[in-house]
Amino acid sequence: MIIPSLSVRLDGVPVPGRVLSARVSYRISLPAQAELTVQATGGWPFGARLELELDGRELFAGEIGSVELVRGPGSETGWTVVAHDALHRLRSRQRPRVFTDVTLADLARELTSGLGLDVRCPDPGPALERVVQHRATDWDLLSRTAARLGRYLYLDGRTLVVDTLRPRGSAVELKFGDTLWQCRVAGHADRALSAVTAYGWHPGRGEFTTERASGAGYRPGSATPPPGLTGGADRTLIDQPVGHQAEAAQAAVDRGAARVLAVSGTCQGDPAVRPGRAVGVSGVDDAVDGVYPVCTAVHTVDADGYRVAFGTEPPEGLPQSTAAAIALGRVTEVDDPDGRGRVRVVLPGHGDLDLGWLSVLCPGAGPNKGLVVLPDPGDLVVLALPREDPADAIVLGAVFGPQTPPDTGVKGGSVKRWTLHSAGGQEVVVDDSDKSITLTNADGSRLELSPSTVRLLARTDLVIEAPGHKLSIRAASVDFERALIPGLPTGVNPL
Repeated sequence: MIIPSLSVRLDGVPVPGRVLSARVSYRISLPAQAELTVQATGGWPFGARLELELDGRELFAGEIGSVELVRGPGSETGWTVVAHDALHRLRSRQRPRVFTDVTLADLARELTSGLGLDVRCPDPGPALERVVQHRATDWDLLSRTAARLGRYLYLDGRTLVVDTLRPRGSAVELKFGDTLWQCRVAGHADRALSAVTAYGWHPGRGEFTTERASGAGYRPGSATPPPGLTGGADRTLIDQPVGHQAEAAQAAVDRGAARVLAVSGTCQGDPAVRPGRAVGVSGVDDAVDGVYPVCTAVHTVDADGYRVAFGTEPPEGLPQSTAAAIALGRVTEVDDPDGRGRVRVVLPGHGDLDLGWLSVLCPGAGPNKGLVVLPDPGDLVVLALPREDPADAIVLGAVFGPQTPPDTGVKGGSVKRWTLHSAGGQEVVVDDSDKSITLTNADGSRLELSPSTVRLLARTDLVIEAPGHKLSIRAASVDFERALIPGLPTGVNPL
């Protein structure tokens, strides 16, 4: 086996000592990792830039994050360093923020800003109405959003590529018995999908939509695969965010097609064998010979030579959270520009994230009906977060929090009154203790219904009207009495 010339540099300077082994692991939609073992006196090169080249071709470039020192019985010193490429930095960056009306390409550029990377996204897909980052790191947010849209991530030099599984460029030819040393092909008939239907809903607009995808957009491998692997079952995706259900359905079909026939093996070392490229497998079997995308590639250089262990099976789709969460928010605006009775809410417990305009739960809501009691700016509200995603939040109601309620209605250890109070002083009181219902306005006029008396008190002019209709007053006796305005001397008629 030919051992190529391995060049190792730390911060641009060749590494002193003897390089015992180097291993670089590539996995699609994950940062690349390099592990280097050196016999030298060395030091602790945390944060140093590690560059590996094979016969002048770049194999890896990244930053050292882990260092291990080993001392042998003969005082020999060995160092093992682990480095990751620039994408690894996204794992340590996280701050609450909201992205509005962005494509996947826009999101990738925003999240990778400051890393010195370009972004190439041939097909960014539809615009995302609202993406909320609250707990996720920059990497988690980007990789999960990309996976939901059927896109994968990998570095090509200093360019972050966000693309489907379909490889770009020419394939690296691997012929069994020549450059392909060992090969394993696994077929999985149960992974094939003929169609996927995605159901979803929009919490803000109350819309329900359905999208369906049938037929893989890209099918790797032989043009005539083994019989029994071309069919498949139907699958259903439920509770999907509206706006990219079609992409989610197509991603599931494509992922199933790429996982039906998986090739793994060991080949002659070649830095080109990595995610983003494809391998052209030949000489194995007519039913499996073909072009496959590289999803994993582990490059090893040691005393036994240079070899690559590769795999073509893409990762499974990331599980979608099915749980709902509860959060406490604060209303900032209520003048809904669309007139749909929504309120604008921020999350103080999440760094004042602005969730935009959210729907409010209203009892009996429906066409031309319902009880509309919206919270005011400054009010604390309880939010339901479907799928634990603040972007889809719904306002369930308001809480008093540190404020004292106008009237709790508690008497004798139980609730005796129900009350409705407006901020301007209007109120309705339903009192079980004296079996009364009272309606009062801020000026003191009131209507009281009690077992002994029904009383209407007007603090202003009282007008009883029935234009075009009959007015009937029916009672055992009717008394009309003059009542003076409170505060005037007795017998004084203000008229």
